[in-house]
Amino acid sequence: MFKNKFFWQMYLTAIIVGIIAAVIIYLSLAEDLNSEFFIESERSLKSDLPITTLLAENILTGDFKDFQESRKLETSKKLVVISNNGSALYDNHGPIDNENYINRPEIAEAKIHGTSSARHSSLDQGSAVLSIARRVDVDGQSLGYLLLLETVETRSSWTEMVLNKLFYFFFIAFLLSSLATYLLITYFFRPINRATNYARRLSQGNYVARLPAKGQDDIAILEGALNDLAFNTEQTVSGLDQNVKKLSSMLEALNEGVVAIDANQQIIHINSSALTLFSLEESPIGKNLFDIDSLMQIWSFANPELNRRDDSASTIEIHGRILEISARRIIEDCNPDKLLISIQNVTERTIADNIRIDFVANASHELKTPITALQGMIETIIDSSKMLKKTRDEFLLKMSNQTKSLSTTVSQLLQLTRLQTGLDSEQDPGLVDLNLLVEQTI
Repeated sequence: MFKNKFFWQMYLTAIIVGIIAAVIIYLSLAEDLNSEFFIESERSLKSDLPITTLLAENILTGDFKDFQESRKLETSKKLVVISNNGSALYDNHGPIDNENYINRPEIAEAKIHGTSSARHSSLDQGSAVLSIARRVDVDGQSLGYLLLLETVETRSSWTEMVLNKLFYFFFIAFLLSSLATYLLITYFFRPINRATNYARRLSQGNYVARLPAKGQDDIAILEGALNDLAFNTEQTVSGLDQNVKKLSSMLEALNEGVVAIDANQQIIHINSSALTLFSLEESPIGKNLFDIDSLMQIWSFANPELNRRDDSASTIEIHGRILEISARRIIEDCNPDKLLISIQNVTERTIADNIRIDFVANASHELKTPITALQGMIETIIDSSKMLKKTRDEFLLKMSNQTKSLSTTVSQLLQLTRLQTGLDSEQDPGLVDLNLLVEQTI
């Protein structure tokens, strides 16, 4: 589970989305609280407009001519009475400045709508200035304006307290939601993780285990499909194993040695006959051809650069044995350079062939000698018409002896042929006196 990359992607995505949502909600609530605080402050300023408007009318009409010079209203709110040309006539917080107020946004808006409010940033960080301007009219005629200002903190102590509580609340909620999200994702990922582990076991050759596959949801369908895949794969692998065993048994039963080599000269199969022929005590399956000294002599058959034919044959001598080696290329789409090399021990056959060749040569000589003698004596008799009878009889006797020798040689050849082909059924096998046979031969 903890190594599942997709699990952590889902979990971290949920955590990030939760953090972003919490930050947005927190900032929205903070903005709403600040807005509510400013609304309350603006409402407090508007509650002072009636009395300040009456005071501004008297100042603008001249009824309180000396009031603006002698008395100041002792309040945290600043009241400025402004004439129509923008000059200040009264300021309850200090001496009258030379600022022209006619261009202030709230004064310009009050000139049109009668009353206007505005919010300005203060030089003191963490505070702001709220202002309300009202046009002062007497008998339908504008006499001037009053400007009421108050410096307020951007956040009151109550707002700070609420925001702090909200912060702790969101922090605890974040921890709880993270834990709940982890548990939920773990719960939802449990069947996926189970299916993943099952698929991994399938890839390792474990086809016995099965998944529960309960229900009709997608996970149950997936588990059922994996169970079917495991069953079919088990049947297929079992069939392949049986075929491999049969093939191995057939190869083991061969008198010929068989060696199968892949494109990298790795030995992928060798039967017991090949092990015996090359005097190998252990099976070299999985090893490279170069690692086996006795197999190096078949390198020319296993090297695809040297042997490009589909099949080839040759004879080599190893450990006093004469071996006939034939190689055939195994054509496969995925690996066209596999070779099947068969090795046959032809030592006895080669010796027999050599003996047969020598025997034929000797037999030919044995046949040629009497024939030549007969031919010579016949020609002598034919050419000598005045030959004495005694001499002729001697020649005829010699010719008879050569004929008997020739007949004996032919009979021996026929008897040897019968023995080799198994056609000599006239004599039953029995014990032979080798000493007598040697004496007769010599």
